Amino acid sequence: MNIPGLLAHGGNEKEGVTMLVGAIMQSLQSGIIPVIHGDAGLYGFLDDEETSLNPCKSKMSAGILGGDRLVEIIASHEDICAHIEKVVFLTDVEGVYTKDPKVHASDAVLVRKILVDPLTGKINAGDHGDVSASGSTHDHDVTGGLETKLGAAVNVAKLGIPVMITKCCSMSAEQAMKCNNSSNSTVNEGTIIK
Repeated sequence: MNIPGLLAHGGNEKEGVTMLVGAIMQSLQSGIIPVIHGDAGLYGFLDDEETSLNPCKSKMSAGILGGDRLVEIIASHEDICAHIEKVVFLTDVEGVYTKDPKVHASDAVLVRKILVDPLTGKINAGDHGDVSASGSTHDHDVTGGLETKLGAAVNVAKLGIPVMITKCCSMSAEQAMKCNNSSNSTVNEGTIIK
């Protein structure tokens, strides 16, 4: 984040997430709504026997941290979790289905509500039974598709934070982003997870 006075990711998971959460809190207090997305990133230097003997051979660690996992990490952080009213995940389909709607268009049913056991994380999709959460079919997506999104949504819901998965650029996405009621009862499409 390149806004003067705001801290950015600090270069490692432990302190970096705390710094990122601090930047998010500062942004919100300043009236700025941050947009969170995943990216490739450097996570600092690896400490091992070789680098401790010869600091010139230090190695940087790097990885891809998907936006879904990043939202889960942020939502579970002690400095911010109590301030989160809801989480909205946007995707290329209307929500979570009983089957992949791109493959089974005629018999895929949108699951409107998924309940999560806060202790076990077991999901209950009501009369729908099982839900489909396949990995991404896009060559450019290396972070897991709906499977990862649903896993992150379940973990956030276990914290007591309601979650909605809906289609990007849809009326439901707009309603979900505007709605102050955490039940998202006015949203026409999408899946509510709580």
